[in-house]
Amino acid sequence: MFSMDEVLFRIILSFLLGILIGWERETHGRVAGLRTHVLVCMGANLFMIVSQYMFFLYQNIAVVDPTRIAAQIITGIGFIGAGTIMQAKFSVRGLTTAASLWVVAGIGMAIGCGCYFAAFVTEILVLFTLLLLWRLEHFFQRDWYKVIDISGESNGNQLEKIKQILEESGGKIQNCIIEKDKKAKRIDIKINVKFRKVKFNKDLVDEIMEIEGLEKIRWE
Repeated sequence: MFSMDEVLFRIILSFLLGILIGWERETHGRVAGLRTHVLVCMGANLFMIVSQYMFFLYQNIAVVDPTRIAAQIITGIGFIGAGTIMQAKFSVRGLTTAASLWVVAGIGMAIGCGCYFAAFVTEILVLFTLLLLWRLEHFFQRDWYKVIDISGESNGNQLEKIKQILEESGGKIQNCIIEKDKKAKRIDIKINVKFRKVKFNKDLVDEIMEIEGLEKIRWE
């Protein structure tokens, strides 16, 4: 069995490594931030310590599988990770945070079973991924997706003009939802559009807003 000093070292180490990844998520305003990552890392570490302790305690009394608790940790983290993923009508957010929770649980488990080298290497690479790797994305040609919400007075031909502007700027419409209030003569248009080379920018917004009757535009 490991000593109390070893247990204390593992708990403090999981606390510190959880802080580093949690801090990065916290600075980006994510739902699962500093405290969540710290608690997940320490909790996974504690479960691994308890798993090993139970194995040594009962190994001569009953058949004990020390991997069963570890397997349940992964299942439990799946529920927490799912809670950080938010889905709108046309978009999904929180996947990176869910993945970081999953990895930080693995780091805690590695600390809990004494695999310090693996924990440190993973910690460094996770921080590199979250802090620096996203900068490389700008060098890749990629698709840009925007959900555009447009509202105003209805005059019958606004949608065709909006489509023409978006397509001329390199956009490809994926989905379109139109809600009309005939009595109030109001229209609300939600468009999911994909851009390949040109991003949805202020000039494009100004061009759409020049269409007669449109009053408000919002995008995400």
